[in-house]
Amino acid sequence: MQRSDGDDPDNSDTPDERSRRSRPRNAPSGTRPIDQSGLDRETIHKIKDAIGAGPRDWVGITPDGHIITTDGEGNAEDHGHVSDYARSGAEQIPNWVWGLLAIAAVIGLIVLFATGVGEVGMILAGASAVVVLAVTAVLRRVRPEQAGPIAQLTGDGTPDPDSQPTEPDAALA
Repeated sequence: MQRSDGDDPDNSDTPDERSRRSRPRNAPSGTRPIDQSGLDRETIHKIKDAIGAGPRDWVGITPDGHIITTDGEGNAEDHGHVSDYARSGAEQIPNWVWGLLAIAAVIGLIVLFATGVGEVGMILAGASAVVVLAVTAVLRRVRPEQAGPIAQLTGDGTPDPDSQPTEPDAALA
């Protein structure tokens, strides 16, 4: 089926809408389309939604990180830096909150060591590490046949009822 000029969706758009789909004529050197910028799909959609760009509108990023679109006359329109639109959660937390958290952490450490709880915790952690190392060393030295009675197993891993468990060597018991 052939379309008439009135049926073609591209021909029904205004010149302003068609202009927004192409790269601006005065885009800064090195500007590349946002789809080729290395940003993930979710971030690209977040940026396009924030600046009011449609799915077919041309959106680019300059080498210094500014978001560029094409205005109705074919010129570049700067929407600001990409970081203004693509912040992670940590970047959205005000700096004074980070300062407050740092102060709270320092106070917590002071209280921890001033009360002796920190020292007790460190002593217990050290003692636990020594016990783990000692037990590991002993287990490495003991051979499996000397660890206690061992039943012979069948091919499927179940104990063989016809075999008698072997006892460890008397010298080690």
